[in-house]
Amino acid sequence: MYLKYNVTISVFAGIVLMLYFNSCNYAKHLPADETLLWQNRIVYKNTKIDKVLREDVNSQIGAAIVQKKVNTAIFGLDLETFDIGFYMPRRRLLNYNLLHKKIEKDSNSFYLKRHIAERPVAYSSEATIKSIKNIKTALNNQGYFYAKVQDSVVQKPNKKTCVYYVVDPGKNYTIKDVEIVCNNKTIIELVNKSKAESYTKPTELLTLSNISNERDRISQLLIANGYFYMRPEGILPIVDTTVAIDKKLLAGAFEGAFLSLDTTKNKPATTAKLQFIINDS
Repeated sequence: MYLKYNVTISVFAGIVLMLYFNSCNYAKHLPADETLLWQNRIVYKNTKIDKVLREDVNSQIGAAIVQKKVNTAIFGLDLETFDIGFYMPRRRLLNYNLLHKKIEKDSNSFYLKRHIAERPVAYSSEATIKSIKNIKTALNNQGYFYAKVQDSVVQKPNKKTCVYYVVDPGKNYTIKDVEIVCNNKTIIELVNKSKAESYTKPTELLTLSNISNERDRISQLLIANGYFYMRPEGILPIVDTTVAIDKKLLAGAFEGAFLSLDTTKNKPATTAKLQFIINDS
């Protein structure tokens, strides 16, 4: 009886394992012209990149990369951060292959709702192009105005596609000085008195995010003091590294403002002067 029981268990386990490993052809239910998005990775070209920036960009990878999620690996590893994730089985995708007929018959499948199974994630070249732009924007917002991002798409066996985003952040700047420029001296005094609350203080990293926050702060400060017409659009930020000029339009909300960036390769500037020109007309 004991032997019979063991044989039954062994046969059952063998059948389960056979079915399970038969589903290891992960792309078996993808169209012939599609491949699986197997891995997203950010690779820094400059290994000396600032640790804070590296952590910040990694934390924002979900927002920066359009097609951010690949199929979940066993143990739920974060495949964008840990390179080991490339080698781990995709448990929920395996379950999808096993349960494919049942799932396709029911659009509100219990297995999908309860995250027991996942549909295969197909690689999209359009999403990769958008992701590159998003990563550049994230780097710009952190003060890396010369950031370069390239993609390296690697086709692996069994219709697996790995996307590597090769990032060269370039240089960044710290704030040397902040000047408020306005025809109204009262406005200048109000802003200067509130320097302790400023988002753009000397010696701190120059970022577009902080410039935007400071412009909004100045606007709210002036409105609270009776200048009800003073909107952020009336406050023009200008960045100048003063060494060599390479004028570039600030992006988005700063249309019309200029970055006067250093282009000297031998003696690159590390600091920049920041002006807020307030239009009180």
